[in-house]
Amino acid sequence: MYQTILLVIIILITIIPAIYATDVSGTQSGTWTLDNSPYNVIGSITVPAGTSLEIEPGVQIQILGNYRFTVQGTINAVGTEADSIRFFAESLRWDMIRLENETSASTFSHCIISNADTGVSSVISPVTISQSRFDDNITGIRVYAIGAANPPEVLITHTRIANSQQNGIFIVQNSNTTISYCEITGSALNNQARGAIQLSNQSTTGHNNPTIVHNHIHHNVWQGLTAWDITGSGNISPTVEHNLIEYNLTGVYLLHASGIFQNNIIRNNFVEGNPDSGAGVMISGASAMPTFVENIFTGNFTGFYIVNNASANLGDLINDYPGDDGMNQIYNNVGPNGNVNSVYNLSSADIMAQNNIWDSEDYDEIAETIFDGNDNIQSGIVHFDPIYAPTTATISGSVAYYGDLDLDTITLILYDPVQELEIELHTIQGPGDYLLTTSHFGELYLYAYGQSETEPGFKPFTAYDDLFEPLLIELEPGEELFDIDLILDDQLEPLYFNITGTYIEGDHEIYVLELSRFIFPAHQQIHLYEEGEYLKVWAYLIRNEETGEMDLYPVNGDAAFLKTASLQTGDSWSYPCFDEDSEEVIYLDAEVTDFEFITEDDEQVEKYEISLFDPVSGDRVQKWYLIEGFGIVDQYYYQDHTARQVYTLSGYFLYDLSGWFPLEPGNIWSYFSPIPPQRPENLRQNTRYLDFLLLKWEAPRQNIAQ
Repeated sequence: MYQTILLVIIILITIIPAIYATDVSGTQSGTWTLDNSPYNVIGSITVPAGTSLEIEPGVQIQILGNYRFTVQGTINAVGTEADSIRFFAESLRWDMIRLENETSASTFSHCIISNADTGVSSVISPVTISQSRFDDNITGIRVYAIGAANPPEVLITHTRIANSQQNGIFIVQNSNTTISYCEITGSALNNQARGAIQLSNQSTTGHNNPTIVHNHIHHNVWQGLTAWDITGSGNISPTVEHNLIEYNLTGVYLLHASGIFQNNIIRNNFVEGNPDSGAGVMISGASAMPTFVENIFTGNFTGFYIVNNASANLGDLINDYPGDDGMNQIYNNVGPNGNVNSVYNLSSADIMAQNNIWDSEDYDEIAETIFDGNDNIQSGIVHFDPIYAPTTATISGSVAYYGDLDLDTITLILYDPVQELEIELHTIQGPGDYLLTTSHFGELYLYAYGQSETEPGFKPFTAYDDLFEPLLIELEPGEELFDIDLILDDQLEPLYFNITGTYIEGDHEIYVLELSRFIFPAHQQIHLYEEGEYLKVWAYLIRNEETGEMDLYPVNGDAAFLKTASLQTGDSWSYPCFDEDSEEVIYLDAEVTDFEFITEDDEQVEKYEISLFDPVSGDRVQKWYLIEGFGIVDQYYYQDHTARQVYTLSGYFLYDLSGWFPLEPGNIWSYFSPIPPQRPENLRQNTRYLDFLLLKWEAPRQNIAQ
């Protein structure tokens, strides 16, 4: 009986989706809704000219045969991160989505397109493809514009194209294509010589000059990027910048093709055991003349392999053009025989390769890594003198923000902890990518803060790797660090209390309490001593930013930092505070304003609220919460009866847990500071009544000045 019921359940699970699916074929327009999903494509689809097919987020589209979508109008498949749109087939291949509208753009966003001969084919048709995935297609995306004098715009961005039998992206004569922030991997699985991104020109009057930036092109069976002008007329010239091209048989293959290649990393391109693989860049054909500036070529069998009368500009200081001055790093390209191969020139053309970084600074040793006319009379000479002595380094990455403010700008700063030097380098307009160039080297911290016009008093703060344990970046001349990403949320600079030592002054043992922000040197010292029931302040030492020295500000002996014995609500004393505006010690009224028991480590402990009031206005300017054995666990700073800055204990390293403020050299308190919610001060709630919420306003203290 149990087996029978189980069999029925399995059958129902299998047939229910088919029962409720929507069958589609032929002419289609309007909207494919989530309510009618999934859609079974039982015949080829046509979207007529002048119409549009809209596909809602979450719609599933299963193609049940070798059918084609022919889009003469437009198609807009716009999913979301949570509800993607999926085009797929089971155990078969379908044809393609073919776009034929030459003026109106189609859109694919948050889509998954798989199992097609070609996922999307743009035939002289504008399209935007973003935040999508193309899996297990023969060709992921095809862009075709032969015969178009002004090709339409094709934008492919933040998309992953994986496991293609042939090309991930194949562009035939469209110079108005941009590929950015994409990942292309697992191409040429049928083992035919095809590039993950392949550019083709098939007409002497054609051109193919796309923009290829910020992509990761890796682990493809053949080339990462292939450009082939079939006519030999040299009409392919892409702009290729800030890409990471790695772990392919060849990084870049240019056949009668040129282009500008700048700030790319082309590394580790070879197949183990295959001596015919391993060129970072292979250039062939007399019409090939690419330019390379500020790239890194490392870990390949050879940096450059140049044949068949091709040439290349790896750095030319002789001409007057400033955009081809080399500054490439060509090093550690070692073939399977153990030889270092920077440039292997089998072409008859001379190669300009001035102003680059090589495996050595010794000219004879550099020459040993280069094969040219000095080794083979039929080859041209590689001119590499002078070599590059870099004076700057770069750091790039992105800044993400997950807080609640509307940030207008984000400022990134490098800080040298040895020289105590803060270098403001770059401001970007809100979250996004950044590129820093600096001539300051060594071990540096990188941090950033945001600014909002609506909340100018708050600067959300972050640091590379971790706000509380930032990571030092070691920077050398010529170095390029990528993917140094920062995450910003609504936290302000952390604050640290640190008892650094003691000394004797008269009859008192003085404890030195240092206050510091983040990674910076202590900006304030409070020199404390115990007397009777109070912890008193002997003096403030305040850092003079001009001299770097600590200036001394004595304190009235009647004032106290804390009362540390017999605490109870209503206790009061005079509290000394250093005022940065007047640069003098002022005295506030301190009072124990509240008390409660809390549970800490399964024990009931006392927690006191201590308020600091302006003696003239009566306004509360600070509030502390105090727990025995831990000290101050929260600090609130007030402006206009509102907590404008809060410091909360986030970590501590205490040798001694005795007393209301443990005094022991080496004790460290770490505070984090989230941006506080905007709420009025002195508003209390009473939760005794279950049927309603009682809010009570407690007026500020009256002016007590005489």
